[in-house]
Formats: sequence, structure tokens, C-alpha cells
Amino acid sequence: SETDFDEVMAPHSALIDGRALLETLEQPRIRTAIDVFEALVARDGREATFHVGLANACVLHYESTRAHAMPDIDALRKAVTHAREARRLAPDYAEAWATLGFVLERTDARLDAVAALRQAVHLEPHSWHHQLRLAYGTWGEERLRAAQRALDLWPGLPMAHLLAATVFIARNAFGLAE
Repeated sequence: SETDFDEVMAPHSALIDGRALLETLEQPRIRTAIDVFEALVARDGREATFHVGLANACVLHYESTRAHAMPDIDALRKAVTHAREARRLAPDYAEAWATLGFVLERTDARLDAVAALRQAVHLEPHSWHHQLRLAYGTWGEERLRAAQRALDLWPGLPMAHLLAATVFIARNAFGLAE
């Protein structure tokens, strides 16, 4: 029946809406996305994609407060909890690993972050997004390789160029950095 269809489709529509809110990178919409993903997790806590969405929303909210006198550390802790839960629920879901790595990098758990990011790339080597996160979370040759793979997948990706340039600048290779 139409009611059954609407009920089945509701969480999928909410997931799409929550992701769209995150992509704006606007603080009020990120706060709304947290509410959307919290409702989805409450509805079905066994769905890893809902936990990934909530972890990303929470870490983006934390990032928006990081320069404040009192950053929202609780949002970061919540992001870690939900990223870990997504990974536990779906150990072969590359986005769960990538989100965990992205979140752990914010907690200064750099070795665990890099391990999680590498696992995401292992599971989905052709994702520019995972390659970019790996470039962000690493340094030196590994950053350069991951940035180049991201550029191979999305030529001209500005952030990949920026991440590679940071390594070249540190090496005083200013011509390459340009």
C-alpha cells in the first residue's frame, strides 16, 4: 500500500536530507542535520549509514566551535562513539572507516586515524573522498601519494593540490608547491 511505501521510504529520504544539510557546511544546517541523524539512529540503531551521518554531523559541529574558548568536546566524543559504532556494525563499509579516521584525527589519535583511513582506501581505492581524507590525515610521501590518487580520480581537486603543496613547502620545494 502507499502508506507502507511511505513508511519504508521515510528513513531513506531523511538520510538524503541529512547529507544535503551537511554539504552546505553552514552551522545552523549542521545542527539540523544532527537532529535528523539522531532521529534516524533512534529509529534504527543497527543501520551503519545513520551512525556515519551522525558522526559526520557531530564532527563538523565540533569543527565549527574549535576556535571558541570552549569548543564542543561533547560533540567530538559523540562523533567518535557513532563512528566506532558504524564501523562495528558494518566492518566492510568503507565510509564507516573513513569517517572513523576523520573523527579520530580530530582527537589526536593519529595512528588509529591513519589505520582507519588506510582501511577505507583498501576497501574502496577508487574513491576520491577516501584518498583525500587519507592525504589530510597523513604527511610526507603518503600524503603526496594519496593527494595524487585523489587528483587522478578528480583532476583539479583544489584541496588535493593544497595538501600536496603543504609537503612541498615544508621541503622548501616552492616551485613544486606552486
